[in-house]
Amino acid sequence: MKKVTHVGLDVHKAFIQVAVLLPEEDTPIEWRCANTPNSVRTMRGKIQQLAPGAGHSMWSR
Repeated sequence: MKKVTHVGLDVHKAFIQVAVLLPEEDTPIEWRCANTPNSVRTMRGKIQQLAPGAGHSMWSR
């Protein structure tokens, strides 16, 4: 069975609330970053370090 990391983003005008639930963990890792291009790049890098491997995305409004 593949191990799946779940990522949740709550996007606001000024900030993004991030939650990452790693495989076999019960508690997500949470943090908040500014909603700016540099912060989003940093956030993406942090998520990739936490959960390397293939990525899939889903978008909803």
